[in-house]
Amino acid sequence: MQNHNYNRYAATSYNTNNRCGCCNNCPSHTGCIPCPGPQGPTGPQGPRGLQGPTGPQGPRGLQGPQGPQGLTGNTGAVGVTGPQGFQGPVGPTGPTGNTGATGVAGATGPTGAAGSTGPTGPTGATGPAGVTGVAGATGPAGVTGVAGPTGATGPTGAAGPTGATGTAGPTGPTGPTGATGPAGPTGPTGATGPTGPTGPTGATGPAGIAGVAGATGPTGATGVIATNVLNAVNAPSQTPATANAALTFATNQTAIGTAIEHTAGTGNFIINETGIYAIRYDSITSNTVGSTLPVIATLSLANGGAIIIATTSSATIATSGDNATLSGNTILSVVAPPATITLIAGNTGADFSNTSISIIKLN
Repeated sequence: MQNHNYNRYAATSYNTNNRCGCCNNCPSHTGCIPCPGPQGPTGPQGPRGLQGPTGPQGPRGLQGPQGPQGLTGNTGAVGVTGPQGFQGPVGPTGPTGNTGATGVAGATGPTGAAGSTGPTGPTGATGPAGVTGVAGATGPAGVTGVAGPTGATGPTGAAGPTGATGTAGPTGPTGPTGATGPAGPTGPTGATGPTGPTGPTGATGPAGIAGVAGATGPTGATGVIATNVLNAVNAPSQTPATANAALTFATNQTAIGTAIEHTAGTGNFIINETGIYAIRYDSITSNTVGSTLPVIATLSLANGGAIIIATTSSATIATSGDNATLSGNTILSVVAPPATITLIAGNTGADFSNTSISIIKLN
């Protein structure tokens, strides 16, 4: 009987295959282990353990968004300006902007004085005559003459003179006025009277809306950088020994390239290459001591001794000691080098100081 009860509890409350090895409501005589009760509340956190070693670095994260742009740095110093290139062609003109609204019209000026009246036109044609008035009463008959003796019937005598006309009867009433004749042609217009004074200008209307700016023209071609340049000067005063003598230049301040040559202290500038050359000179002139005033000082550029057209500069010195500035320039095409360029003085009555000449090959 006891074994039977044991088996009943074992069948319903204890499972020998249960790995926890426990059961609930076990009989005290079975020797089974009760299952644990529900978990109690979490105890207080223990003290923090020592920090473990640093783990290996994880993979690189995605790049964050770009930060705001930093402040603009100070502008660097301006570089040395290069020689100016030739000006590029002008870009096409942008379309014309819309016309601004028309300003309010100014007040009308006062009316000018009326012109004089033109001459009267010719009189129109006379209208038809009115109805004839009633005839006046007949005047009394004249006195009868004395009858002559009865003779043979002679020829009929001439009619006696007509008796005097009796007094005219009163004038009958005036007939009705005839219809008015057509108007005569209009006389010529009188001369226009003088124009009245102009009225004050009206206030300026508001400015129209600015038109859309035209598109920027294409950038001009890059200027040519000169690679053959020569500049020579002569600061002290020099007086030509003879008329049409070449001035000399003591110092070459700039000499770049081999196309242009000049020996310091001479007046000849030798161009060795074909091409287009820009040439310019400047000088200060005055009269020489003892020269006869007035003095006409002239300078001209020459090529092979022949004066180059439109390069002569002249000044008249009327008072001793006065100064004048002479200058000239040209564009010269050299097709058969060498070409010898000189600066020619026209006479010996003038001296020249602070003289300079520049020659630049353009292509």
